Amino acid sequence: MLIRSIAALHPDWVFCGVSAAIVHGLAVSFHLLGQVHIAVPRTRHGRSTRVVVRHAIGEVPTVRVDGMLVTSLPRTVVDCLRHLSFAEGLVIADSALRASRMSAEPFRELVRSAGRGLRGIRHAISTMSWADARSESGGESLARAVMAELGFRLPELQVSVMSALGDGHIYRPDFTWRLPTGTVYGEFDGRAKYSDPAMTHGRCSVDVLADERIRESRLAASGRVLRLSYADLRPDRLARVLDAFDIPHDRPMTSLDLRPASLRDHRSPSCRTLRDANARASKPRRRSTSPAAASRQERPSPSR
Repeated sequence: MLIRSIAALHPDWVFCGVSAAIVHGLAVSFHLLGQVHIAVPRTRHGRSTRVVVRHAIGEVPTVRVDGMLVTSLPRTVVDCLRHLSFAEGLVIADSALRASRMSAEPFRELVRSAGRGLRGIRHAISTMSWADARSESGGESLARAVMAELGFRLPELQVSVMSALGDGHIYRPDFTWRLPTGTVYGEFDGRAKYSDPAMTHGRCSVDVLADERIRESRLAASGRVLRLSYADLRPDRLARVLDAFDIPHDRPMTSLDLRPASLRDHRSPSCRTLRDANARASKPRRRSTSPAAASRQERPSPSR
């Protein structure tokens, strides 16, 4: 509503970043919506205010969506991903890939080209390389991002599961892990599925919840069902939940490389930096030689 109001007052203003993402219909974390972001020429960028943030990014490709002038979808994705964290960026990357209706690699190449030479483009490309159009909500994307950051095995997305009753029903859980100990199905529960008319399709919340319970019982006939909510996305809590369901770790959290194995280049500067950082961390720390530290080192401990 705020973006539409500003666009009505200033029809030639170009919305960028997360504001453009909203106009393009992408999923954006709620806490990023407190300000409106505008792209302005480098020569006259003006002052930002508490509500309107101006970005001097020069001439960029633009399109008009629902009467509002915004940066193109690839440039919007680049501007978001190079400034946001991996988790916040993956929410936008997943929904952008889904909105583009393109296969993954051609769209990633568009993003790569749109951001060539920009600061933070390596981080943007790294995040984009994890994008998956099968992720159907921002909550699912956030959950997957935290799993990746914690080093847990990532699930298959939207796998078709035939009802164990043989009645022809097909279910598509959000996440599926096929483990030696059995299959685990993961479901992410946002509140909108029980209250948003666009998702309830005219049914009351009680009917939606009842159908969800039946669906869960059918899935449970062929595997365990793990339900997640936004409250479970704190790293410490999600780790406990995944451990409780025996979801394995594919790598230690401290050696996280946010790119899939197919896109890793062990000669790249980022990987060298990661290896150097790990090597430095493994070396014993040198004692501080400051006067205060020396005084502490010479002071006998109470146990002596």
